[in-house]
Amino acid sequence: MQKQMKRLLNKFNPFLFVLTGSILTFLMIVSFIFAAAEDEGASQGGLVSNSLVGLFYIFRFPIHTLLWSFIIDHKALYLPGLLLNVAFYALLLERLVAIVWKKKIEM
Repeated sequence: MQKQMKRLLNKFNPFLFVLTGSILTFLMIVSFIFAAAEDEGASQGGLVSNSLVGLFYIFRFPIHTLLWSFIIDHKALYLPGLLLNVAFYALLLERLVAIVWKKKIEM
C-alpha cells in the first residue's frame, strides 16, 4: 500500500496543482455567485447561467454532500469545505494529467 502511494505521488507537479487549483477556485467563485442568483430568483436562466449553477453542485461534492448536516451546524466551515473540494479536484486533475503525459511519452 505504501509503495502504491509513493508511486501515485511520484513526480508530483506543484505548478500544475497550483494552476488547476487557481482555475478551479475562480470557477467555483463564479459558479457560487450564479448559484446564489439562481436561489434568489435573479438568474436569467440561460445556457451559461444554468451550466455554472450545475458546476457549483459538482464543486460541492464530496465535503458538502457527505457532511451537510455538520456544515449547517458550523456555518464557518462552508467556505473552507468548498476550498477543500477544490483542492481535491485539483489533485485529481494533476494526477490525471501526469498519467496521460506519462502514457503519451511511453507511446
